[in-house]
Amino acid sequence: MSNNTKQYIEKAATQIRQDYDLIDYEIDLFKLGEELGIDIQTQSQKSHGISGALIRNGNDFLIYYASSINNIPYQRFSIAHEFGHYFLPEHPENIFNKNGTHFSSAGSSSKDPYEREADYFSTCLLMPKFLFEKEMYKYNDGLEAIKSLASIFNTSLTSTAIRYIELTEAPALLIISSNGKVDAVFDTKELRKFGKCIYIKNKVLPNKNIISTELSKKEIFLNEWIDTNHRIKAIEESITLGSYEKTLTVITTNTLYEEIEDEFSDTWEPPSFK
Repeated sequence: MSNNTKQYIEKAATQIRQDYDLIDYEIDLFKLGEELGIDIQTQSQKSHGISGALIRNGNDFLIYYASSINNIPYQRFSIAHEFGHYFLPEHPENIFNKNGTHFSSAGSSSKDPYEREADYFSTCLLMPKFLFEKEMYKYNDGLEAIKSLASIFNTSLTSTAIRYIELTEAPALLIISSNGKVDAVFDTKELRKFGKCIYIKNKVLPNKNIISTELSKKEIFLNEWIDTNHRIKAIEESITLGSYEKTLTVITTNTLYEEIEDEFSDTWEPPSFK
């Protein structure tokens, strides 16, 4: 079983960019394929949920990606995912079937460690930490930053939002939902100081939080999403993802938990005895 750490994968993806002189924010994956002698091919017909494949014939490799979903950022993530299988230790020795083919499925949250590692490699290759952090703080927290970064790196809003939550130092929460049901929850270390998210995977969101419009932004209190006794002002932003029937909801606040602690310390008085 593969056991590559996130730190190792991040370092490996960054090193590959350096080794092959891939300095642009929007990495040229086809150039990387040419450098490695790996052909990258596609076909437009539907492929029964397959997003990509890595095919091996002796020492020769081929990357296949599905273009039936007409979304360039999605296709780029699929190609970079297959590069993850090619580069990461233990993957080439363990992922191929008897015909020398490994298929990756579209839209799956796999528990397979090889698939999870390849997903993270794709994230790091497309959105390297040192470049992402360089750009991230040029924008307001939340969807403004996420949409701007997705444009810079030519990545999907979903993968960019997850990367944003991983790297930002702001108190922030990301809910990915489908038809009003939670698919995944991501939060930052700073937000967890306030408390845990009320909503977990597969929980149905209340009607007031199901966003039917394409884009919305409103002021809320943090305790609408977080189990906390503090009434902290926050911003809730949501955007739907077209044909995917998914909604990204991003919660951010400018208040740091340490400010709440300081305020409590300043106002608290010890009891007096009479």
